[in-house]
Amino acid sequence: MYNLISLIILLSVNAHTLESNSTLNFERLKDRKIQISTSKKRTGERFDSSNMRFVGNWPFGVANVIEIDPVRKIAFCGAGGGVYVINVSDSTNPVKLSEKIHTRDIVGDLFYEESTQRLYIAAGRDGLQIWDVADSLNPEKLGFYRISDYALGVAISGDHAYVTYADSGFRVIDISNPSSLLEIGSCSTPDDAYQVSIVNDHAYIAAEDSGLRVIDISNPENPTEIGSCIVDGQAYDVVIAGSYAYIAAWAHGLRIVDISDPENPTEAGSFDTFGYSNGVAIAGNYAYLADNDEGLRIIDISTIEDLHEVGEYVIDGYIMDAAVADNYVYAAGYGYGLLLVNISNPEDPTETGRFDTPDYSTDIAIADDYAYLAAGSRLHVINISDLDNPFEAGYYETPSYSLQSVEIEGDFAYVTDAYYGLRVVNISDPENPTLAGNFSTPDMADGIAVADSFVYVAAWGSGLRIVNVSSPEDPTEQGFFDTPGYALDVAISGNYAYVADGYSGLRIIDVSTPETPADSGHYDTPGYAQGIAVSGSYAYIADQDSGLRVIDISTPGAPMETGFYVEASRTSDVAISGNYVYMANDSSGIRLVNVSNPENPTEMGHHLTPSYAWGVTISDNHAYVADAMAGLQIYENFLSGIELKSKYEEKVLRVSKKLFMKTTEVQIYGTRLPLIINVYDITGRIKEQKLVYNSHSVTIGADLNPGIYFVGTKDFKSEKIIKLK
Repeated sequence: MYNLISLIILLSVNAHTLESNSTLNFERLKDRKIQISTSKKRTGERFDSSNMRFVGNWPFGVANVIEIDPVRKIAFCGAGGGVYVINVSDSTNPVKLSEKIHTRDIVGDLFYEESTQRLYIAAGRDGLQIWDVADSLNPEKLGFYRISDYALGVAISGDHAYVTYADSGFRVIDISNPSSLLEIGSCSTPDDAYQVSIVNDHAYIAAEDSGLRVIDISNPENPTEIGSCIVDGQAYDVVIAGSYAYIAAWAHGLRIVDISDPENPTEAGSFDTFGYSNGVAIAGNYAYLADNDEGLRIIDISTIEDLHEVGEYVIDGYIMDAAVADNYVYAAGYGYGLLLVNISNPEDPTETGRFDTPDYSTDIAIADDYAYLAAGSRLHVINISDLDNPFEAGYYETPSYSLQSVEIEGDFAYVTDAYYGLRVVNISDPENPTLAGNFSTPDMADGIAVADSFVYVAAWGSGLRIVNVSSPEDPTEQGFFDTPGYALDVAISGNYAYVADGYSGLRIIDVSTPETPADSGHYDTPGYAQGIAVSGSYAYIADQDSGLRVIDISTPGAPMETGFYVEASRTSDVAISGNYVYMANDSSGIRLVNVSNPENPTEMGHHLTPSYAWGVTISDNHAYVADAMAGLQIYENFLSGIELKSKYEEKVLRVSKKLFMKTTEVQIYGTRLPLIINVYDITGRIKEQKLVYNSHSVTIGADLNPGIYFVGTKDFKSEKIIKLK
């Protein structure tokens, strides 16, 4: 079930609550649904990008959805943008079998087909995926089907997959040949189509405010709506049992609809819960509701006219989805991952075991062949020796749920842990990181920088704390400077610490004498300074809604702004490499900005991420993004290695893709603009022309037939491109 409806990015709350991108995760992402408008905004863009390409990911995050193979005792847990395969034969000790199922977007729904041992995944912009999970240790991807819409739910019947989408309702996909999926029919719904259940020749769709929709699929090529029933609340999940449809109706709990006459479904019963019901499972005389922060609710449905709750299991977290098999409820959610609850006595459900999945990813650091990902209570160590297929090598578990930032120096990872201060983790054995020492800060520890034998911690209301780590087992405070705002991030260059200080902007602190750091200068940025990077004579500030601010710090006592770049979404973090600043821009992903001219920062590329880009670091022309609900995402900068100065000094015609499926992008440097780009076929005939106004890329090829073409213009050597379809 699409349980991302259970999470919301609180982008409109008071800025004091959001004083850092790294703010306690549970303060930023809570129990409400993700604003589907964000998904809709992304729907047509799919994997929108320019001059950056997706390389690989380790996309795991909060558990959203669960499916069970009751015969093999295997659970499939959708967590962020991946699926864990878990052995649950011992209910007290769930064991991971595989983490090899990665998707490009958030996993919203799973359907397991026992007869074929295939797993079907609805994965947002990544569409429908089919995986062979017969070998539970080595799942194999069989095929996929994507359209420019957001896949929310999936059900299988015979040779057809029935997929629900955010904007385009309901589509029927022929899956008889998994390697070549084909859409054969569709049917629109009045609102977003979330979940679907198939019984005989009917599809039952939970369609948000439009309630239950009944679709006749006796002819899969021409599915037709034949009935509907509006219910109180928003329909997010539907399960069919007998003559009834059981609907999880968000703020209105459980709604039961009589479908004995599919053309005239009518509400037969209801039970309001205290939470927000976004998932339902039925077994025998009981309905098991995933009721968000109100946990698991067990409703006696033996008498529709007399529904009543018989049991509950509430945790310190949020239950997003539930499945039932053999006297167990398998629950997926935020705060724990996969939860196993014994329901042999429905009046007294008892937890027997858990499998923890990652929390929201906030920051990332790279060292050698490993990425260190701060996510909730864990520092995940990800092996990135093969960028196409990262995997978890080990992790360090903290007693808290609030890791904020991470930096690597030698054999140690320095991690800020919010109100638990600084943790020093020994990573000499990346597969078995261990705690070396810790230091408590007076206020929440957020951003961090390491230089020589000192760790500089941005500690919110207690300003900058300077910690001596010459003895990692016994870190001690050397000095501090209480900034006027909220110290959220810090960078070190020479004898100065540069602090992103919230509404107080940039603070420059002389740390040449660590025991007595002194105020040197400041610049009040227009927004809320929460991230910072320094290179040469410039500081680059992530200024939230005011975007990227470029500050000349050549005179520390008198810093001044030289330029800025503002993008529509909030800027959470920045990193710099050469002439490029990489902006982590929340819902608009990663943005690539050229700052070779500090007075005119110019966006040169971008890539939309699956979730919310909160942290970014650069290594070898690759951007590593801590992407909130989607773990680690890796992108390559096509322009890296080509300094802009040299590009403008010579004539350059750059084609982003030589081999492309539908469109490609072209850029021109080193000549007077505007000019016209010509696209020729192999006979020399012009098939397309594009006017280029500036150095930004232009898209070509959308209307070309498959074949060989050449891109060129006056005084430029033509580039060969191939269109496959």
